[in-house]
Amino acid sequence: MTPRRYKFSQAVVTDVGLKREENQDSYGYAHTERVSFYIVADGMGGARGGGTASLLAVGAVLRSAFNDQGEVSEASLQESISLANSIIYEKSKEDEALFGMGTTLVVVAFSGERAYLGHVGDSRIYFLRNGQLEQLTRDHTLV
Repeated sequence: MTPRRYKFSQAVVTDVGLKREENQDSYGYAHTERVSFYIVADGMGGARGGGTASLLAVGAVLRSAFNDQGEVSEASLQESISLANSIIYEKSKEDEALFGMGTTLVVVAFSGERAYLGHVGDSRIYFLRNGQLEQLTRDHTLV
């Protein structure tokens, strides 16, 4: 695997929005010699435990997406998101106060000449070039 082509810096701003009292956003990032990795999770609306779900998702994906060489693949990204889902589901069964909790999730991993995208829910990934935004993901939503 080739080293990262670009160097990245990051900044994060979150906002509780106009309808809620609790900010249920979580985020994380990691850099290895070969990968720059970014993740954002947004606890689902008024659902109980949305903030907990988003924290669990970010932690699970960050811990499990990388292999021993510090690389990310399509398969490892899928597996890490699936693992996060299982962890959230099991936690919601253990604690009645968290029953039904959920989160959206977006992940971007830059590795060499490739970018891996992962998403669940209605959080989105956009590509900005020359002042123009292009939406790269489609919402998963029942509403």
